[in-house]
Amino acid sequence: MGASEIVPRPMMQMMLRGCCRSSCRFADIKAAKIAESWTQLMRLIDEEGFPVGCLLSARVRAWRLDDVTAWLATSPTERKQVPNRWRHQRAAESEKQP
Repeated sequence: MGASEIVPRPMMQMMLRGCCRSSCRFADIKAAKIAESWTQLMRLIDEEGFPVGCLLSARVRAWRLDDVTAWLATSPTERKQVPNRWRHQRAAESEKQP
């Protein structure tokens, strides 16, 4: 199929649902526990560099599996260490008490 040919809807659905599994939809992203909601997915796109994907129609968005797996490969696997600011304050307060 050339780039200018229109893909019939049943064929497009077949391509997205498993025959030519090179893309994924939001349900797949949710099932993979990457994002639980559209709000979380939009935050990942805006702040974490998740691929934007492409619009297949006015209300249908899909992502290339290669893009999603590349993003997963570069994302951190462990939680970022957050300093415990209260620990030092509590230690200082407990030393002041008689």
